[in-house]
Amino acid sequence: MPLPLFEDKNSFNYSSGYQITNEEPEIFRRMLGKRRFAVAGSIASAGEIPFFVLAQRCDKIIAVDHSYYSLVAAFTKAILLDEIGFQKIRQMLYDEQYNDLMQICQNAVSKLPDTLRLHALKPYQSITTDALRGMRKEWMQTAVGMPYHVAKMLDKITFVHGDLDDLKEYAPLD
Repeated sequence: MPLPLFEDKNSFNYSSGYQITNEEPEIFRRMLGKRRFAVAGSIASAGEIPFFVLAQRCDKIIAVDHSYYSLVAAFTKAILLDEIGFQKIRQMLYDEQYNDLMQICQNAVSKLPDTLRLHALKPYQSITTDALRGMRKEWMQTAVGMPYHVAKMLDKITFVHGDLDDLKEYAPLD
């Protein structure tokens, strides 16, 4: 399946970021109900909101973040969703197969867009066991109402390295 696009719009790099979201996707899904959108703007964070909230509601998603750190995590998860699927990732998290999943994440680095791959090679950019434990919480809760075929929706997403001001060129956003 096609992966999300990546566009580097801003030279600023916030030195930290998220490997997992702290935004509880199930709450956002419940708040949005059955609403649908043509084009949505979102903070990319670590990818869970674009993947698990917006992908099934939007024709196109522009997910922006000023941190390569967060974008590396989000794009790595997109590769995992594409290659092994939501159910397999969830099962590995449930079974606490963190070493196996970390190895799969490290292998995904070679498939990142060039700019993200350069940032992923920095030691602090690799996905950690702690991040996978956090993903376990997020991805277990995400199962309720989650379409397991999210990998088929990844090509709706454009990850943008930049800030909210960089979203103007994609306007109008719903």
